[in-house]
Amino acid sequence: MKTIALWFDRIPHCKSKAKKEIDIHINFWKLSNKSKKILKKQEYFIDFGFMIKNAKSIKELHIHFPFTVKRSDFEDLGNIIGKDVKYVNAIFNENYEMISDSAHPKYKIIKDKAQKIIFVIYSIDINSDDISFFNCYGGTKVSINIPANTAQENNKIYIRIRLKGNAVKYFIREFTPKNWFFQSAFTSTDTIDFRINEKRNYNDSLAEQIKEKQLFNINKIHFLLMRDARDDLIAKHLKISCREMEVDLWQEYVGKEYSVENIIAYHWSEKALINQISRQLYYIY
Repeated sequence: MKTIALWFDRIPHCKSKAKKEIDIHINFWKLSNKSKKILKKQEYFIDFGFMIKNAKSIKELHIHFPFTVKRSDFEDLGNIIGKDVKYVNAIFNENYEMISDSAHPKYKIIKDKAQKIIFVIYSIDINSDDISFFNCYGGTKVSINIPANTAQENNKIYIRIRLKGNAVKYFIREFTPKNWFFQSAFTSTDTIDFRINEKRNYNDSLAEQIKEKQLFNINKIHFLLMRDARDDLIAKHLKISCREMEVDLWQEYVGKEYSVENIIAYHWSEKALINQISRQLYYIY
């Protein structure tokens, strides 16, 4: 599989030379859609969270997908987690407080108990010029505009979006045994291949553009895989923790049409090596 590319543009004539650091949160879901007529119709979607540090001088965040995506494939999650601080605390495993910014309705300010600003959640209007789509370099470049006044005194913002629809299946390869009809139980294997900023897999023209721009220093990536508790995960050389998803907490977050009962979240995190992430997983169900 080719790689997702992640980079940014600075505000023109900006004198700041501070390194731009980013933490990435990936939630990879496979859930039953209760609204579908087909019994137990399974759907995939991916939530991307970007915690950008030293964000004040950034003009645009760019994400290049090595396949075609369109505006209708995306959903803003900043507005959802901004409805209730319980989602923020669940994502970051903290006990934060959240306040609205009357001057900027797209912002939610996150503070600790000492009233120190930790970061700002920036909600994106998917159907506006907050976000742009360009088909290029063998895929689609998604550019998110970063307003100059988004990063406040702490200079750190958080953006969270969801990729849904058929595009998500690009990360997955499904394998079904040829003789499955002779077996007493049906099994199938999902292989998940996920890469970020793996330079050897850049399109040549994309590599040239990124060379002229700015790469983030990826501090850490958190990857959560959500699957039915009856499925088996095979992953080598990874320290994985797991827990059962709380239905009352996550039902509204994923959408009422999906079932979050008996869903296990497998979590691992790691520091990026040379600002790139590459992982392959096997999931049997």
